[in-house]
Amino acid sequence: MPKLAQTLLADFGRAVKHARSTRGWELNDVARRIGEMDGGKSGTKAKPPARSFLSDIEKGKRSISPPTVGKLIHALDLPKTWLDRFLAAAPDDIDEETPTDREADRLIRMVEADETAPPTSEVLLLLLAEEWAGQRYIDPMMAYTALKGALQVAADLRAQGNLPSNASAQLQAVLRRVSELTDAGQLDEADAALKDATDRNEAEAEALFDAALQQDRLRNRPAMAAQRLVARLKSSAPPGGVFGATRDLLNEWRGCGERIGDPFDLAVALELAKLNHASASSSQLGQALLSLGNCHLVLGKRQSGEGHLNSAIAAYTAQLKICPPELQPRAWANAQLCLGSALRILGVRAGNKTNLRGAISAFTDPLTVYTLDAAPMDWAKTHNSLGNALRALGTHELDRVSLLAAITAYTAALTIFTTEVAPMDWAMTQHNLADTFLSLHTLEKTAIWLDRAEDAFRKALVQYTTDQAEYHWANSYHCLGKVYLARFRMTGDRVQLDLARHHLTEARVVFALDPNNITLNDFDRLLAEIAAA
Repeated sequence: MPKLAQTLLADFGRAVKHARSTRGWELNDVARRIGEMDGGKSGTKAKPPARSFLSDIEKGKRSISPPTVGKLIHALDLPKTWLDRFLAAAPDDIDEETPTDREADRLIRMVEADETAPPTSEVLLLLLAEEWAGQRYIDPMMAYTALKGALQVAADLRAQGNLPSNASAQLQAVLRRVSELTDAGQLDEADAALKDATDRNEAEAEALFDAALQQDRLRNRPAMAAQRLVARLKSSAPPGGVFGATRDLLNEWRGCGERIGDPFDLAVALELAKLNHASASSSQLGQALLSLGNCHLVLGKRQSGEGHLNSAIAAYTAQLKICPPELQPRAWANAQLCLGSALRILGVRAGNKTNLRGAISAFTDPLTVYTLDAAPMDWAKTHNSLGNALRALGTHELDRVSLLAAITAYTAALTIFTTEVAPMDWAMTQHNLADTFLSLHTLEKTAIWLDRAEDAFRKALVQYTTDQAEYHWANSYHCLGKVYLARFRMTGDRVQLDLARHHLTEARVVFALDPNNITLNDFDRLLAEIAAA
């Protein structure tokens, strides 16, 4: 069957935009009008179409169906002859509203509700929301963090258009033009303008370089940003120093990405690690593989799927082959710990006991290097990691022996992690220990495990306060609620039921800050059980 002619789509898009503009409507007004019409027909509240979908129609980028054409005709009083033209085309390549469109609309609504979000033009907001809506992140707030960061960059570029009077008129003109193109959503054209200006005016290279990096962020081009950064290092670093400078730079980008949850920073760090790995000498290869694995690991923790985790495992495995324990004991031990982290996450996510057992082995082996006398903090961190792997295996296989071994590992870590020496590590290990007690109760239905779980969770809350670690506080409060509910199931004591309701309700408020958090389903299930009791 024929495809819709691009000219028809472009003409109809212009007609839609003209009719909307004539009425003084925003895209949101059109979406609301269509929703009202659909709701009136069905007698129910209809969901309006996504603004990003309507924006693409105006640009002629969507091969839409006759029903969609009809809705726009009725909403904007367009000539009905448009429908005849679409019906005559009878397309087989319909491109209607998608989940990505709806996700983009969710991000737009979050920006509009966020008083701290930088102001921006509608066209740029739609463009950037569509860009980040297509990313697959377990935590949807990461997409919003990236979008908000890009909007701030656009605001900074806009401000750069008004440099101090001692700046060259040429630079002012270039940056003003870049700001105008950016606000109009013409990001590739803005990047081209920056490139031309950089070639013409080396004296202003610093300001233009920063603007180019910001443009890479706006266009979500981490590989281009990494290439730009490394090229600059090569022009300034001493001979033989580019590798070390790139390693330090990628650690800086990765650390910033982890701290603020920005996926673009993490992606740039990965691209820098790839470039460093590709250029590493034989003596640098071990460090390059470690950096590459760490960058894949931090993204693998945050993204769905197994690709980054498998890449991290491959990098760590390759590093272990060239860093034998007898020659490089600490490098070997560190690679084992990193490998164990990737295997544990992959094992928990896929329910794969082979990976979990591999993680246990990877966390056990470094204890020949990280001894209690020689490296007490590393020894304690290794025991905590070992406990996590044992707990995951015991929970997956309902294995009491593994869960008890996890308790032993956590207890060992707590001999070093104290409230004076490492208060947050102490709280983390207490929480992990309590989770293990709770798993043992689920397995054995014994009250003693609930008592121990409650005690350990309350110890964790000494450090996990709402003002210093709100998310960790809510997580421990959530788990305490499950302890009290389990106790009610055993005893029928309604005081325990009231405690469970209180803790779960309080914790849910924090988790609900992200309406797409999958943990909310657990809260709602438990609160429904309490309400029915």
